Amino acid sequence: MTSAYYFNQQGAGVPMPQQRGMPGQIGINPAQGHFLQQQQQQQQQQQQQFRNQAQFNDARKRSHNKTPRPNVPIAEEAEEPSGDELDDISARDIAMARYKRNHDYLSEIFTPYHADTILPPSLDISFTKEELDKQIEEYTEKTKRHQTQYEQQLSSLQQEQTRFWEMMNQLNEANTLETIESTANTLAKQMDLQIEHSANPVKVVSIPGLQEEKPSFVQEMDTSMDMYFNDQRDQEESNDSFFNEMVNTEDMGN
Repeated sequence: MTSAYYFNQQGAGVPMPQQRGMPGQIGINPAQGHFLQQQQQQQQQQQQQFRNQAQFNDARKRSHNKTPRPNVPIAEEAEEPSGDELDDISARDIAMARYKRNHDYLSEIFTPYHADTILPPSLDISFTKEELDKQIEEYTEKTKRHQTQYEQQLSSLQQEQTRFWEMMNQLNEANTLETIESTANTLAKQMDLQIEHSANPVKVVSIPGLQEEKPSFVQEMDTSMDMYFNDQRDQEESNDSFFNEMVNTEDMGN
């Protein structure tokens, strides 16, 4: 017999529902298990947010530490010659282009004619190098000969000038008619000159109140100088002036 108060689990008509939950939670109320699952999910979400925030902060720090690169546009290939084309240009072509360019500049300022109307001189040389060297040697020898002739002529002129002034000094130092005549004849021979003597007498009269006149031998020396240069007209003018002075002096004396 069984007691009325005895609870027979096996014999019970209504079976107890089997509790399913998380491992290690045997005997826990399902409501409590659901609450624990929500807490675990919230913790996992918070941990994931913390990890995402840390990764974002690290990436932000790295971006700040990196130096910004300027936005340099990609240079396109310039359409310029590579330089090989210049190998085919000769020095004459470059000189002609520069010559024409300079004339273009000048024609815009100084002339009404354009550079296109200006014909450049021909650069064709009809002589060979040997012929040019020969001409240079001939011109050099010719220049040396001319230089030698010039030096000889200059030396002879200097000697002539020296002799002339020596004779002039002797003529200035002569104080008599004989010495003047001999010096003048010597000068005429050396200089290949012809001296004409003048026989017109000259009388020197001193005028009161004027400066002292030159001595007679100085006046004779001046007369010989006039003879040397063969200047008859100047001599006649001086004679006329002396004659006028004499006439005026005689009139004043009368």
